[in-house]
Amino acid sequence: MAQLLKICVLTTALIGAMSQPVFADQINGNWCSASGKTLSINGSDVITPAGNQVSANHERHHIDYQIPAGEPNAGAQFSADQLNDNEISVKIIKGTPSIEGKSEIWTACKPTV
Repeated sequence: MAQLLKICVLTTALIGAMSQPVFADQINGNWCSASGKTLSINGSDVITPAGNQVSANHERHHIDYQIPAGEPNAGAQFSADQLNDNEISVKIIKGTPSIEGKSEIWTACKPTV
């Protein structure tokens, strides 16, 4: 019986350790386009490429938000899906029915020294 209890406790601890978040594997962070645009994501708080702070629909590997007035493509939907730790796929979705622009790959911004 004591052996069974030990196995249950160890199994519970192992499952708990495996369910902890892995912070490198999420869309949060700073992303850069090839043309020099930047996007900063911290949960549902986003700093857009034009420098405005907006609230986004946020999932672990996806964000989307309505582009605010005064920015290029205002009113369209900005959508980004994480491909891996270093790349996201960005699309601008316009109109009804939606017309998706060509997706563009952005990379994790490199820190400046």
